[in-house]
Amino acid sequence: MEMEMEMGKNNVEAKSEKENEIITKDGKTKKLGGFRTMPFIFLGLVIITISAILPSFRPPPCPTQINCVPASNSQLWVLYISLLLTSIGSGGIRPCVVMFAADQFDMSKTTVGNRKWNFFNWYYFSMGMATLMALTVVVFVQDNVGWGWGLGIPTISMAISLVAFIAGSCWYLKLKPGGSPLTRVAQVIASAVKKRKEPIPNDLKILYENKELDTDISVNGRLLHTNQFKWLDKAAIVTQDNFTKSNQPNLWRLATVHRIEEVKSIIRILPIWSAGILLVTSSSHLSSFTIQQARSMDRHIFTTSFEFPPASLSIFSILTMLSTLVLYERLFVPFARRFTGNPSGITTLQRMGLGFAINILSTLVSALVEIKRKQVAANHELLDDPKAMIPISVFWLVPQYCIHGLAEVFMNVGHL
Repeated sequence: MEMEMEMGKNNVEAKSEKENEIITKDGKTKKLGGFRTMPFIFLGLVIITISAILPSFRPPPCPTQINCVPASNSQLWVLYISLLLTSIGSGGIRPCVVMFAADQFDMSKTTVGNRKWNFFNWYYFSMGMATLMALTVVVFVQDNVGWGWGLGIPTISMAISLVAFIAGSCWYLKLKPGGSPLTRVAQVIASAVKKRKEPIPNDLKILYENKELDTDISVNGRLLHTNQFKWLDKAAIVTQDNFTKSNQPNLWRLATVHRIEEVKSIIRILPIWSAGILLVTSSSHLSSFTIQQARSMDRHIFTTSFEFPPASLSIFSILTMLSTLVLYERLFVPFARRFTGNPSGITTLQRMGLGFAINILSTLVSALVEIKRKQVAANHELLDDPKAMIPISVFWLVPQYCIHGLAEVFMNVGHL
């Protein structure tokens, strides 16, 4: 219990340090900074929007889809550059935005912990609303108005968010970067391997500690020594060749207890991270195989001539997620708090466990729906006709989307 509380208090300390490293021409690494990459996203969106507006940046329309003029090399380069800039910007900000926002909470105050968990709920809610708008409003504009406005709306939204972020930068709590956590992991493992033949001392108090060295990576408190993975403790055994001529520790030969406990914490979390693969695996068919299912089913809404777009089925997952997040925050947490005494209602692991259980149900429902679809196809002798429309409503696929959206509320927010 003490170990779990200490892990929660320090939030593993191996999180993203709000910095991204780029490799320069001379092979050295340079820290660019997570939020300094935000303009890359905006610049990429501007370029791709301009290419959609100006005819010279794109091939001519080809409504007949016969003998179409292909895009020139220069037009393809414009597209590739815009996608590259957007990818660089997204890669810089996505690993940092959640941790940066969480750093704004002073966890030394007893009333802050619950509000911090509320933030993760509302952060995921906001992301869901943005996705819903993209799948409905933006797609409608792209199909009915044009790609200029369809890409222009995200570009304008990104410009507004960039200005808002810069305007509030003077009030943000900015923690000093403590270096790459991957480097610290490598240093601890290297030190432990080099001292693999050293006996672990009976008195663990003589293991190397350096509060000044760990200042930047222990802003929420230093990690306490634990008895798991004792072979890593050998990295903190002090020997004669562990210091440089200036009496500074050689971090590739000597590690502090705090840095060793960081690695231990990462090892403990590995099963949780790997278990998240199961959720992604089971949900991957929702954007691939399920779309193919929808194309072969009756997509008419009631008796109208309007056909529901197969790719828009994910709206039901998002709507379920958004509504469940509100109900979770307003109803489930106060109800569970009466029995558990936990300010968040249930623990993070319990929340993720519920998400896994619900995800199993979603996969089971998917299998049952596919069995039903194939039975209907067999009854109408349509199994060997891939282009035939099977007389079964596409809305048979909605339950699995809704259940998966419910699983995301528990699993994905718990992962955050």
